[in-house]
Amino acid sequence: MATILLADDDQVLRDMYRMRLVSAGYIVQEATDGVMVLEEAKKVLPGLILLDIMMPKMNGLDVLKVLKSDKETQNIPVIIMTALAQDLSQLDAITKKAVAVISKSETMPDRLVLTVNNILKVAGN
Repeated sequence: MATILLADDDQVLRDMYRMRLVSAGYIVQEATDGVMVLEEAKKVLPGLILLDIMMPKMNGLDVLKVLKSDKETQNIPVIIMTALAQDLSQLDAITKKAVAVISKSETMPDRLVLTVNNILKVAGN
């Protein structure tokens, strides 16, 4: 059973995603700010990180840069989640280090779980 690190400062979204991921058989750890993501990622070494862009203390793009530059966490697949209304292709080039970028407003929890399943299969988790 893979562990997912779910990083979002929105409690309602975290609850919704956590319930769906747990029902799909995943262990879910949570983080509510960017600094906490980095701490939990090193402590847990999750199979995948769901990372919101807009978070307190450190935004998701900066967190992604740190994760991908650290030998301990650089191979953890990261899915960037954003509520930004702009075209996802217009985001900073750093998102290319993520395995996927999804729009929270357009992605239902079941679709998120399907994306997680597919990425973890490819990663061998």
